[in-house]
Amino acid sequence: MGFEKAVMVRNSTACAMEWSIELEKALRPKNPGRRIEAIYQIGLRLEQWSGEPEGTMVVYDMFGLVPGEDRLFANTIFLRLADAFQLGNKRDVKSRALALVLFGCWADFAKDSAQIRYLVLSSLVSSNVLEVRASLFATGCFSELADDFSSVVLEMVVNIVTSSETESVVRLAAVRAFAKMGCTFSNANRAFKVS
Repeated sequence: MGFEKAVMVRNSTACAMEWSIELEKALRPKNPGRRIEAIYQIGLRLEQWSGEPEGTMVVYDMFGLVPGEDRLFANTIFLRLADAFQLGNKRDVKSRALALVLFGCWADFAKDSAQIRYLVLSSLVSSNVLEVRASLFATGCFSELADDFSSVVLEMVVNIVTSSETESVVRLAAVRAFAKMGCTFSNANRAFKVS
């Protein structure tokens, strides 16, 4: 009975398409509270998903899935978040910051999307401290996985750290992002020249 019950429970990969559709519906309304709740909920679901073991052929067959669909579903979720981020109200900053944090948490999926990279980069120059801090978090996560990304943002991060106009909480977030960048000779040399 215990095994049968465990087998009947759908894993996150099997639920991801539904989650993506629910996210799209929740992001449509103009109600900022609902948008924030939806982004927070998808964050919890993605966290749950990341803690589950990789799907096996038995699991894929059981739920009628094709290997690799999990990546497709994850990419769809991130693109929905990116669209909501880009098209959303600039004054609804908390949802934008949450989306940036999710991009960072799931950098292994999100780092290859040019659209998401652009959103992270453009948020580094936002006038809102919360958005910049979230962007710096995502920047650090992307930089750990993609040397090309860290070489692109290096000068921006150095400028944030060295600017006298930067608030201390933002400067600290920038130092954390800088610490996650790979210390290649090229990056170290560029950082030295910029500072």
